[in-house]
Amino acid sequence: IESLRLRRGAGAPRLLASDRQRAIFAMERIVPGVPLERIVPGVPLQHDPDNDKKAIEALTRLHMQIDADPDASDISRLADKCRNDLEQLVIRNITIDTGLDTSFLQRVQSFANEVLSELPSTEVLLHGDFWPPNLLESARGQYVAIDGFPSWGDPTYDAARWLVWSEDHLATTAQSLNSRI
Repeated sequence: IESLRLRRGAGAPRLLASDRQRAIFAMERIVPGVPLERIVPGVPLQHDPDNDKKAIEALTRLHMQIDADPDASDISRLADKCRNDLEQLVIRNITIDTGLDTSFLQRVQSFANEVLSELPSTEVLLHGDFWPPNLLESARGQYVAIDGFPSWGDPTYDAARWLVWSEDHLATTAQSLNSRI
């Protein structure tokens, strides 16, 4: 709800009303709700280069400067989520003995913490699950992102998520990825 409130309809459905106490909200209906790319099990995805352009337009709206202080928001930072997830992985590995080498996981955790501490200071409100089925055409004629996992972080995260997802589902070559970037 906080993410929709902060976005004010920029790249996402408009929040019409909400009640934090009861955890309910009403948002703009997305009609006709046509996804950017349809996923059909067992059918190879045929990538349309125009979809990258539409995704960039949606990301541009999503990542517009929001007048909000990440420290005053209920939405956490992506780097903090990553640190917590790695810590939980190490604890779970020690607790239930997943068979993974704990010292290796601790080295990964240390390396990740080092990388996370060196991230650029630019933070935007990320979508967090930016892939084709979560981009729907709205009655406004724009694609809007739904079903996000919002966090504050580097804007390249959502773009990388788009590229990685798409490339996982396409016959990929380095040349095709490079041309899309």
